[in-house]
This record gives sequence, structure tokens and C-alpha cells, in this order.
Amino acid sequence: MTQAAAREQIRQLIEKFNREQAAGKIGKYNESETKTGFIEPLLQALGWNTQDRNEVGLEENISGDRVDYSLRINGSPKIYIEAKPPKIKLTGEVVVSQAITYGYNKRTVNWVLLTDFEEFRLFDVTIRPNKRNLEAGLRLDLTYDHFLEKFDELWLLSKESVESGLLDRTLLSKKLAKLRRPVDKEILEDMKRWREVLAKDIYRNQPGITESQLKEDVQRILDRIIFIRACEDRRLSYGETLKDMVLQRGDN
Repeated sequence: MTQAAAREQIRQLIEKFNREQAAGKIGKYNESETKTGFIEPLLQALGWNTQDRNEVGLEENISGDRVDYSLRINGSPKIYIEAKPPKIKLTGEVVVSQAITYGYNKRTVNWVLLTDFEEFRLFDVTIRPNKRNLEAGLRLDLTYDHFLEKFDELWLLSKESVESGLLDRTLLSKKLAKLRRPVDKEILEDMKRWREVLAKDIYRNQPGITESQLKEDVQRILDRIIFIRACEDRRLSYGETLKDMVLQRGDN
């Protein structure tokens, strides 16, 4: 699709949204209606074939949850999309955290798009999620009434731009490069820290413990925690989770 044709389709979607908003209907749209009425037509205008599951995947499973769409090039996901109805605030902590965690947990994906059509919020999810600054990776924030005015920015999400690498070249900020670390390296760093904390705590409570026994106890605890979290991630466990218990204690 040419950019001129894309502009025309997007203009029509904007007019449709304005009509529905003026009639007081937009606030009644649920997620499914928002997807079929606005989000999928917009993806089509940007050159994505929403009927081809090798190009636009639906309900992809990530760590026990499901992301609404995955935009794919040659079958490989490049952007995850978390869709919401317009009545949901896209700047809410829970909504943003959920969206960026999807992408961060999938090391092959750089981007997560959080959208209700009314707003497009694109996050660089190569950066580890940080509760103190969830929007550190926010690289694009457009509202629908600026889609045509800022068409070049919106076009970065087109299939053409993603496939050519233009999106990555334009928005993967060099300033944030130092914050980008592969998930496996982050896990190794966490393991080192946890090992030290556990060893100190065990030794404080059992000062007569031998070095070999201390190492064994620490490793056994870590192995059990990893096993439990793996079961929780695959929905193989029931009841209160480790995460729930940590949150109740107020730990970070």
C-alpha cells in the first residue's frame, strides 16, 4: 500500500472515531469492538495483513499470559501489541507494567505497542522494567488526532519500516544503550546478588555452619525458588504465589 492510500484510510478511521465519540458511543466500546473497529483497520492501513497469522499473530502466549497481537516479519515477532478499549487509561501503572513486561520477557522482541487507537504508546522493551520509571523506554506517544500531522512517525510502525529496519534505526535510542542488557545476563546478576544475601542471612542465623554446607544450603534454596517460579509461570501451581507473598511483605 502506498503512503497516500494509507493516509486516506487513516483519515477515514479518524473521522469514524470522531463520529462515534460525538455520538457518545466510544466510551461503550469494549476491547473486541476496539480491535475490529479501529486497531485492525489501522494495522491494515500500515501494510500489515491481519488475515495472515504468519504476519499478524493473535493471542500469543508469553509467560502464562497472552498478548493481543504480534507483528511478524517472516514469522518472527518484531512488535507485540497490547490492545485496550478507549475507556482504559494507557498511562496507568498496571497497564504499562503489563505491556512492557510482555516484551522484556521475550528477548527477540524490541518493541511493545500499547494502544486503544485513540493513543499509540510505543515502548523499547530491551530495557529492564523499572518500577520507579516505567516509561524509561517510551519512544513514541501519538494521539489519533495527530496521526496525519505526524504521519512519518506513525509510518515507522508500518510493515515496510519494520521490515527495512527503519523503526529500529530511528527509535532505538543510543542514549539508552547502556540500559540494555540481555535477560540472561540480568538473571545471572540477580542470582549473584541473591546468593550473597542468602549466604549472609544463613550465616547470621547459623554462625557455626561450614562453608561447604553454606554453599549447599544456598544452592538448594535458589533451586527451589526457581522451580516454584517455573511452575507458577506455566500455571502448574495453585493458591498464593511467591510474588504475592513478596508484595504482601512490601519487598521490592
